[in-house]
Amino acid sequence: MVGAFDAGLVGDLAVIMIVSAISILVFRRLHQPVVLGYLLAGMAVGPGSGLLNIGISEADIAAFADLGVIFVLLFIGMEFDLRQLRAIGAPAIVIGTVEVSLMLGVGYLLGLALGLDPLSAVYLGALVSISSTAVTIKILTDLNLLQDRATRLVFGVLVVEDFAAVILLSALSGTSNLPQQGIEG
Repeated sequence: MVGAFDAGLVGDLAVIMIVSAISILVFRRLHQPVVLGYLLAGMAVGPGSGLLNIGISEADIAAFADLGVIFVLLFIGMEFDLRQLRAIGAPAIVIGTVEVSLMLGVGYLLGLALGLDPLSAVYLGALVSISSTAVTIKILTDLNLLQDRATRLVFGVLVVEDFAAVILLSALSGTSNLPQQGIEG
């Protein structure tokens, strides 16, 4: 790659980690959520920003994203105690189910109102119905609130949402090729 720093996946990871560490220091010094720093660091090293031309490819970004999802889910699993889910299980399941259902419906209706076809509106509803567990847990961890009862309830709702996300993504992944099959076949 001409004009770009190309040290492979490990070199890209090193640059990403250095930029992330700097952003964490800056955002902590400014008393701002470090999650925002992570987002800005990602934009800075991403190929679309032009700020740091490290030559990272879309395939490498996808590999890092897959690793990130694995680590986030592993972290959530390590932080979550099944005894806590049993203690707050019913309220978390009810709240999570109601929240996902309502947001799925709102997203679907919004999609239809925006002129999307019904399948695309379902996708929009699915996207709207799922909260960012990683962002929520990171903020709660930074605020040292993981042991509060209300936080455990939020955590339980997030776990219900994550299960719903897996079910929704599994169901919708089979529909993603339907329009193309109809055109070709």
